[in-house]
Amino acid sequence: MRKTSDHKKNLSCLSVLFCLSLGAFGWLETARASQAANEPELRLRPYDKSELNLKAIPFKIIYETFRETDGKENWELYLINADGSNATNLTRTPDLDEMCPHASPDGTKICFVA
Repeated sequence: MRKTSDHKKNLSCLSVLFCLSLGAFGWLETARASQAANEPELRLRPYDKSELNLKAIPFKIIYETFRETDGKENWELYLINADGSNATNLTRTPDLDEMCPHASPDGTKICFVA
C-alpha cells in the first residue's frame, strides 16, 4: 500500500512541477513579447536585398569623391538619395578640392573643408 501512496505523491509532485513550469514559460513568453515591443528586433543575419526599401528613406547622403571634373581630377562633394539614385555634384570646382562634408542637424546647410 505504501508503494501506491508514494507513487501517487510523486505523480502529484510531478504534476505540480509541470504546471509551474508551464506558468513560468507563459510568463517568459509574456516578458519576451513586452520586451520585443520596447526594443528593436535583433537579427542574426542581415536583411535580404528584397526586404530593404531604400527609396522610402527620406534622407540624403553627402560624400566626397575623387574624380575627373571638367578634365581635371580633384575632390568634389556629391549629394545622393539613400537608394543610390540622383547623384548630384554640389561643388563642380576643378581647381579646388572640397572634403570632409558635414550636414547641419536640420539638413539645410553643409559645411566642408576647401
